[in-house]
Amino acid sequence: MCRTEFELTLLHTNDVHARVEETNKDSGKCSKAPCFAGVARRFTKIKEVRAKEKNVLLLDAGDQFQGTVWFNFYKGAEAAHFMNKLGYDAMALGNHEFDNGVDGLVKPFLQEVNCTVLSANIKADQTIAHRISDYYFPYKIFNVSSEKVGVVGYTLKETPVLSIPESAGGNVPTPEGSLPS
Repeated sequence: MCRTEFELTLLHTNDVHARVEETNKDSGKCSKAPCFAGVARRFTKIKEVRAKEKNVLLLDAGDQFQGTVWFNFYKGAEAAHFMNKLGYDAMALGNHEFDNGVDGLVKPFLQEVNCTVLSANIKADQTIAHRISDYYFPYKIFNVSSEKVGVVGYTLKETPVLSIPESAGGNVPTPEGSLPS
């Protein structure tokens, strides 16, 4: 039996909530250190890790949307733009991605983002499937060096309750099932 060693570095973000600029510990404007978040800080760290490590995947667990004036103005286009610049490999759909309804997710974000968007448990019904189903997948298998790495996306089943698409005249597909306890 031949055994080889394989090291994989996973870079992960979640709940970015349109934090394009750095913030203080309370998610307010950062006027003095320590500062957190922000695209520039993420870009620097991602570049540093990719230069040092061989096998790197950059993943996001959802909720890129909502939370700052950046989202209020750009409606998710800023998330697609910066995720593309940072070179994300995949992301799972979070509940806040549906806050502007399905159409508010497709046009500014799903049509523009370059990474694979995942959700294994969203099954869009016939009223919205034609608008969203081509933009996400249950999983993605990445070829990393000589290895195959599977990544699965999962969206909270409470998304229709946690999201607020009614304000945008939209609706939300209902994620099926839940993770085992």
